[in-house]
Amino acid sequence: MSTPTTSFEVAKILDATLSTMKADQYCFLITLDPAGQPQSRMVAAASIEPDMRVWIITSPETRKVKEIQRDNRATISFSDQKEEGYATLIGHARLVNDLDKKKNLWKFEYAAFFPNGPENNDSILIEFTPQRIEIMHFHRKIGIWPWKFKPSILVREKESWVSLQ
Repeated sequence: MSTPTTSFEVAKILDATLSTMKADQYCFLITLDPAGQPQSRMVAAASIEPDMRVWIITSPETRKVKEIQRDNRATISFSDQKEEGYATLIGHARLVNDLDKKKNLWKFEYAAFFPNGPENNDSILIEFTPQRIEIMHFHRKIGIWPWKFKPSILVREKESWVSLQ
């Protein structure tokens, strides 16, 4: 018999997820190639929103952009090596070519990849919106204790997150 998950437990999972996401700017974005094969690549998260949306700046010529144009299903995985946890977010990606948003997210180090700045068309934004979260976190005892080794899972229902446990 399963016990219902309280809003406190959901809030604890969401807090751990955001903490894991922010532990390292790098994460793995997984998209689907034309054959449906998942393709993973490391990207830098330009911004992580409180609602778990992730913004990425990339070149419009990349495979990931072409794959998102064809099929917007995507997954992002984050790792927190210091706190021994990971979070996988499953959802959808969309391409955004909004100059104001690009300027808002722009960091000095992006000039190494996009020397003409945010105003040029050599960069585009990817906005990832999760619909499902899977997390295991040793230090916060999420998905681990009491040694069950099953991730805690939340799914988005409208504007709320609900536990599947």
